[in-house]
Amino acid sequence: MHETSRIRPVVTVLFAVGALACRDVAPPIVGGPTPFDGMTPLVEGTIRSRAPVDGAPGMLVYEDGATENDCFPHRALFAFGPDVMVFNNGVPKYIPDLKTGQRVSVFGVMLSNAKICIPPARAHGILIE
Repeated sequence: MHETSRIRPVVTVLFAVGALACRDVAPPIVGGPTPFDGMTPLVEGTIRSRAPVDGAPGMLVYEDGATENDCFPHRALFAFGPDVMVFNNGVPKYIPDLKTGQRVSVFGVMLSNAKICIPPARAHGILIE
């Protein structure tokens, strides 16, 4: 019985220290901020294809309801380099995480002012929905 009374304060102190240590650990960010908050995406839609664009990784994105006859901004072909930022629920992801059929919001710039149906675009950020 005497041994138990010495262990109890040690266990209590260990639990208190553990509780204090956990108090300062931030919970995982889900739906957290991204560098694109407050910005308007070039296209919001579904990835239809993950084919390279001019030798760089790329994807074709259609807005919901868009057809083969629709032009930008209802569908767009995006190229992106290794510096593209990909997020899912505020968590950073990688280019291989982008799959055909996923809904995305794509932020970037048009690379041409040419009057063509699908002008080239470069994606700087992609939010997986």
